[in-house]
Amino acid sequence: MKKKQLNLQLVLTALFCSCFLISKGQNMTVKSVALQPSDQTAIQYPCLDNNGDTCVLLKIKTDRLEGIEFSNPNQYIKVDYSEGIYSVYVPTVTRKLDFLHKDFMPVQLDMAEYGYRRLRAGRTYLITLDAHRISELKSSVLIKVEPKSSKIIIDEQNYNPNSNGTIELPIAFGKHHYTVLADNYSSQKGDFTIGKSEAKTLTIKLQPIIHEVLVGSNVGNARVFVDNLDYGGVGKLLIPQGNHTIRVQAEGYVDEEKEVSINSYTGSLSFILKENKRITHIHATPVTIRSSSSCIYKDNKKIKEWEDGATIMFMPGKYLLSDDDGNTKKIVVGREPMEVRL
Repeated sequence: MKKKQLNLQLVLTALFCSCFLISKGQNMTVKSVALQPSDQTAIQYPCLDNNGDTCVLLKIKTDRLEGIEFSNPNQYIKVDYSEGIYSVYVPTVTRKLDFLHKDFMPVQLDMAEYGYRRLRAGRTYLITLDAHRISELKSSVLIKVEPKSSKIIIDEQNYNPNSNGTIELPIAFGKHHYTVLADNYSSQKGDFTIGKSEAKTLTIKLQPIIHEVLVGSNVGNARVFVDNLDYGGVGKLLIPQGNHTIRVQAEGYVDEEKEVSINSYTGSLSFILKENKRITHIHATPVTIRSSSSCIYKDNKKIKEWEDGATIMFMPGKYLLSDDDGNTKKIVVGREPMEVRL
């Protein structure tokens, strides 16, 4: 008799746990995150943190889902709700925000995953939330794009990939249309079809817009480097559209380096190298830069080819290095290779 009672108790416990898991198995996901440059709410109605500094405003947009709770009081200063939008004021040092709802699984928003490693005081960021119950679960599509800064449009809805160039979206089964855009790259359009409860992956690599540019020099055997990549000898070269650092180098001459914007009107570039009449260091020096940030800047200009631990060529001189986390360092580049950590 006791054994039957024990078995019945185990069955009831299992059923209770199953029901609990089902009720809590409903998904609430972050659909997109985007800075709103024209939204002045955080400035017009400011909220100060514990240090007296102006907060950042995170506007969390839902389909009029009431009852979201923010579980970690150390992450935010103030929360307001109106017509489906939660206005959450957070300190600038906040990167993550934990929230939950009684009908959904908990969510942790990590702003760094969407390219925002450093939040700006007085700025507003719009977070679009997608909450759906088990009976409404859709298929999903994982999109990987190159370059990582591309903009994605699916069925006329705009999305921004995270800092890794990926985004995963719940989506209704059927046929969908997409467009991927990026500055200085040819856009790509297409269609894809997805079935019920199917998970699909799309990998889209945009092709850079290329221009033929005549790079000339007073030294016939000079070599051309575009963003530290060897493009060969002077003459007609195929160079991607956009801003580049172009350096021309020849043995016995001092390197000449220019910041150049390549577009359809750029027909030719001329470099005049000065002969080296003294025993000095005349070529660019390798500098290895280490940082946990996603972007590095040289004299406030982004170093496009940099990634953590990458070696960048610098002409001898003084420079200011900075990153997206607010770190700065002044360096003096000489003839010897050097390593810098921000």
